[in-house]
Formats: sequence, C-alpha cells, structure tokens
Amino acid sequence: MSLPTNPNAPHRLSTELQACIERLQEISQPEEADFDQSSYGVSLHEAFSGLRAAAIRVVESSHINGLEKVGQIPDLLKGIALKRRSREADEIFWEQMSQHYQVKSSWDADFTNLTPALQMRLLKQMIQQEPEPARVMRDEVNRLGDDAFMEGLTLALKLIEPTEIRFDPSFYEVLFTLKRRLKPHFMPGAVEHIAAHKDLYLGFFSRLLKVATLPHIIKPKLGDDMAEMVNARKAYILDLMGYSKAEAIDLIESGSADDIVPSPASFQRMRNAMSLPAEFLALLYQAIPSKVIMDIAEIAIDDPIGRMPYVHFERMGLARSSEWHMHKQEKSGLGKSIVLFEHAIHTPGIEMCVSRIAHQPLLSDEPGLLERVESVLANVPTSDPECLRKGQLLFDALVENMNKGKSTPKLREIIESGTIQPAFYRKHRKLKVARVEHDLGI
Repeated sequence: MSLPTNPNAPHRLSTELQACIERLQEISQPEEADFDQSSYGVSLHEAFSGLRAAAIRVVESSHINGLEKVGQIPDLLKGIALKRRSREADEIFWEQMSQHYQVKSSWDADFTNLTPALQMRLLKQMIQQEPEPARVMRDEVNRLGDDAFMEGLTLALKLIEPTEIRFDPSFYEVLFTLKRRLKPHFMPGAVEHIAAHKDLYLGFFSRLLKVATLPHIIKPKLGDDMAEMVNARKAYILDLMGYSKAEAIDLIESGSADDIVPSPASFQRMRNAMSLPAEFLALLYQAIPSKVIMDIAEIAIDDPIGRMPYVHFERMGLARSSEWHMHKQEKSGLGKSIVLFEHAIHTPGIEMCVSRIAHQPLLSDEPGLLERVESVLANVPTSDPECLRKGQLLFDALVENMNKGKSTPKLREIIESGTIQPAFYRKHRKLKVARVEHDLGI
C-alpha cells in the first residue's frame, strides 16, 4: 500500500505553482469568437488568486526550484499584460490584475481603451510605488486616453504634492505631455478641469515659475573668483527653490546641489515645457485671471505655438512692439518666423524683416512648413493695400531664395503652383507664365 502524498511537500507546491502559471497564461488572451465577459472575469479572478496563494505557499516552503519560479512571476505578468485583447477583455483583465498585483510603471502597456476610473487606479498604483515618482510621472500620465488625461494629471499632482516639486526640477517634464494633448477640441475641457482645481494648478505653476524665470547665470564682476560665483549662483537658485540657507550650504559643500540646480540647458527646457499654446493660455486666463497665467504667457510669447498666437496673447493684454517683432523675424528661421510674418501681415503697425528668408537656403522641408507658408500667402486679404504690401515682401523674399538655386526643389513647386494668389506674381513675369502653364497642365 502506497503512503499518502503530503500536499505541502515542496516539490508538490512547486508543481502546483507551475500549473497556476500555465493556467493564467492559457486564459489571459481569450478568443473573441466565444468571449463571455462574466465567465472571463470569474476565470481570471480564480487564476490570479490561485497564483498568489500558490506563490505564498512556495515562499513559505523555501523550495529552491519553486522560489526560482516565484522570481519569474513579475516577467510573466508583464508578458501577459502586453498581450492583445479586445476592449471588453482588456477592461476585465486590468481590473483583475490591479486587484491582485501591483501594476509596474516599467510595463509599456496601453491604457487608452480602459474606462477613466480604471485608468486612474492603474496610474495611482504605478506612481505610488516609485521612490522618485516625479521622474516617471510624464510617461505614466502619457498612457492615459484623452477622456482620463486631465483627471490623471490632477491625481499625479496630488500624489506628488508638496515635496517633489521643491526637490525635483524634472517635474516640469509632464507639461510636454500636456502640450501634445492641447489640440483645439481638447482645450475647453482642460481649462474647465484646471479651473475646478485652481489652487492645485496655480500652486504647481507658481513653483515652476520660481525656477523657470531665474536668470540662467549670474554675471561675474571683474576679479571675482569663478568658483565662488558658481557657488553663489547655486545658493541663489536653491534659495528661490525653497531651501533654507543651512540646507543650501550643506548641499553645495556635499556636491549634491549639482543634482538639484538646473543647468542653463535645463532652464531652457523648463521654459520650453511651460510655453503652452497661446490659444489655451488665453482661454485659461479668461477662466482664471491670475498673474501666474500671465507669467506663463510671458515665457510662451518668446516661442509661441498654435495658429495666430499673437492675437491670443493680445486678447490677454500682452503685446510686443513692432521693433520686437522685427528683431524676432531677423533672428528666426522660416519655421519660427512664419508665425511672426502671418501676424505682421494682418496687424497694422508691425513691419516685416525678410532678409534672412531671402538669403538662408531652405535645405530641408520641416513637415508641413512650406505648405504653411503657402497657406499664409493664400489667405492674405489682397484688397487691403497694407496686407498686400507685406505679403508681397514675403513672396519676393521666397522668390529670391528660390532663384539662388540652393534650397529644396519643393520651394519652386509651391511658388509655381496655382494656390498662391495671382496678385503676388505681377512683379515676376516669368513666374506668372510658369504659373499659367501649371494651371493648364502644360
């Protein structure tokens, strides 16, 4: 007669754990043809529960082979999580996963098809388990769909408040994610959400502005010791970031200040992150007429994004002189200056400086850039003499550039096409003929 098998024998526990692993792998990606939400949820719950229980028993038994299998569970869960499932199955899968295991921020999973409530749960799990949550927050919030993004951003700010903003300059990185979402259809909802959490967002922006508006360097006076000047700069910045004098001295003497004080390049990146679309800032200022929003606009106006941005800045009461605009035109390449030219064409009192556009070769075509130039010229109100004069200056500069023969052939294609208004060709007889031939398909 054989002896009864010990259910707690280490090798048996290891075998049981392997069976649980295989069971979860088997059911995690259901066939769409015979998918049933209720039974799938029950099966997943049983599989996850069984896996956890089996893993605990193996750990308690200290069986070597079993412990090795337990160590493989995180990679197993990641592999299962990244499998493709239908929207309905994915919702159930992540619901069960988040109940039984902590979802890791290192998993490159797509959450956009999940309900906002579940996306929030997953985001909270991922951020809370990070020792430095601000450093991963941008990527985690970026996983969210548009319907959950602003709620997720708010949750992330609440989870990190109040210490992380003070101690981690990289916190501003999440604003790059916000900028990418701020399409016209998304802006009203984003403004409404920020207004509903006004104190949280104004506090967040204010702390960033303390650093983003600092001078990049403190200019040394003649005879000053450079090492002292470097430390003085660090102390000045640490003070404005909220550190006490004693804390600043300790950080500088230990060398830790180098990990906290942003470099000049970091300052510029922070300012770029805060350069939110002008249309969005105008809407936000209308909802929250705060100096904080105006201070962000003062940064954004130096490198604006969006259509006709200076019109939106002027709606906020933020305008620049004609000299400022001409200086920016002179120093900028076509990518940035086309926004300035469009504003100048439509705004009385602002002149054009097109010399750089006439002489600098356009060697490569930034996606959509020349089409943007084409659109600007196509929409000039030529019945207005001043608008026509300014538009003509831009067109003439592009023709001069084209005739030098050093720019992309696409420039000639656009100039000789039929989309730019005929009024601009009056001075250019050969181009006028080429345009007619283009229109006739010759």
